[in-house]
Amino acid sequence: MLKNHVKVFNLAAVALVVVLIALQFVPFWSYEKTEKVDGVETTYETTASIAEYVWLPFNCRELTKDFGETLDIAKPKVNDFITEAALVLALGVTSVIMILIFKNEWMILFSLVVGVFGDLQFLTQKVMQMGSMWYIHLAVSVVLTAVSVLSLVLTIKKKFAKK
Repeated sequence: MLKNHVKVFNLAAVALVVVLIALQFVPFWSYEKTEKVDGVETTYETTASIAEYVWLPFNCRELTKDFGETLDIAKPKVNDFITEAALVLALGVTSVIMILIFKNEWMILFSLVVGVFGDLQFLTQKVMQMGSMWYIHLAVSVVLTAVSVLSLVLTIKKKFAKK
């Protein structure tokens, strides 16, 4: 009976990790961007997703400047802001692969790490709290952490029940 519960929680964790990864591709920050076309400077409102900022930071130079001004950093660098987001993305993909391919109940530890990193990222980083839907990202991370802990508890309980 416990084995089925563990499988259900592991699949729920995979689904939550996939949602967390997908949320990284949704517009997250809004900022003003200035471009010079044919000698005419144009300023317009645009958005950037977390993934875009991690992978294509040169497209978001104005956003980095905004972060620096808001957080009172003289020379802001992209690496000051993306470490946790990159880790959540990389560990999330690893978590999904490990749980689905190896089908070992202990692989839930990967999704637990993703959930904890997500929780910490959105609770401690002001840059992440400047995003438009940061509370949705945080909620998914918290639920992922809870599901992972519950699966881990059931796995441990199952191991001790066999003895």
